Order: sequence, then structure tokens, then C-alpha cells
Amino acid sequence: MSHLSKLFWALVMWIVAGIVITLLHETPAWSMKIFLWVVTDELTPTGVLASTIIMLVLIILYVGVMVRAWILKNRFHLGQLVVGGTFAVVMYMMNLLLKNRYERIRPCHHIEVATECPLIGNFSYPSNHTVIAFGLAAGLAFAVPRLAYLVYPLAMVEGIARVIAGHHYPHDVLAGAALGMFGVLGALMATQFVVLAVVGDKDSRRLTSDADFRQ
Repeated sequence: MSHLSKLFWALVMWIVAGIVITLLHETPAWSMKIFLWVVTDELTPTGVLASTIIMLVLIILYVGVMVRAWILKNRFHLGQLVVGGTFAVVMYMMNLLLKNRYERIRPCHHIEVATECPLIGNFSYPSNHTVIAFGLAAGLAFAVPRLAYLVYPLAMVEGIARVIAGHHYPHDVLAGAALGMFGVLGALMATQFVVLAVVGDKDSRRLTSDADFRQ
């Protein structure tokens, strides 16, 4: 795929993320119904625990894969992971701006749940945890595609757990997933030529085969 094509698809991904966030910023009726259906006093503590564990797993996995790439001197994978992690943080910062832009109150401020609800100024839309989870998953899957079968399901469960915990409506999670995944994937595609320029074509041809990561 040419650099121009990658830039085109990066732009498409960013536009899709923007459309999803714009369309879902009002609380849809279906989102409220799903929230009321899945959130129970028995399950909310499980949602909080699962969310914490999965986030830690994704962070540890990301750091672990980066360390492995560094030890094996896989500069191409390491470069992609550094870029992916950087843009996951960028998407998180962008999401903070979106939260303050839309100022959507969390559902647990309207409906009593069994877990502690974040302060009122900590807005709901989009979900920060989901942005980070899908951003890290996208970075890992882009650098090491075979990890996609592990990290994307983990990110999905993270989003579901945020709803079960009573901290987010489902549409908060969908918007967060769109921003995290499409935002990071688009950034990786748009900047891949920079990584190629840094590591050199020889390293990129050798490392994109993912041979060292199959060990």
C-alpha cells in the first residue's frame, strides 16, 4: 500500500470516529434500556473488578511486548509500538476535551448503583477506559497482528465491564471504542512512513514478517 493510500485510509478512520462520536452524543433510548437491563447490585462490583484487571493486563501486555521487541532488537515493531502507545495517550487527552465539551452526566448520578460513582465533574461521554483499552489493543494488533485475537476481545470486555459497573451507558463505550481504535489505527497508518524511515527498509522487510515474535 502506498503512503498516499495509507494517508487516505487514516483520514477515513478519523472521519468514522468523528461521525460515531457526533451521532451518539445524545443518550439514545436503546442505550438507557440496555443499561437498566444489565446493571444490577449483584454485578456492579464484578464490573469494577473486571475493568481494573483487564486494563492492567492490557498495559502489562503492551509494555511486555515492547520490552520483548527491544530485547530482540526488532526496531520496526518497537517503533510501531512506541507510536501506537503515544497516540493512545493522545486519544485519551482528546477524550478529556470531548468529555468537557459534551458534559454528559454519568448514569450512576441518575440511578443508584452498588458501587461508588465518580464525582459529578468527571463526565461520562465518551468512556476514558474504553478509549485507552481500544487504543492499546489497536497499537498491539497493528504491530503484531496475531495478537488481535487476544487484545480486541479484552478491550471489548473492558467496555462491557464499564457498563456493568454502572459508570457508563453503552453508547459511551461505543464512542470510546471508535475514538481509541480508529484514532490510533489512523495515526499508525499515517505515520508508518516515519517508522520506516527511522528503521530503514531492510529492517522493515525483515521484521514485518513477524518471524521473531513467533518464537
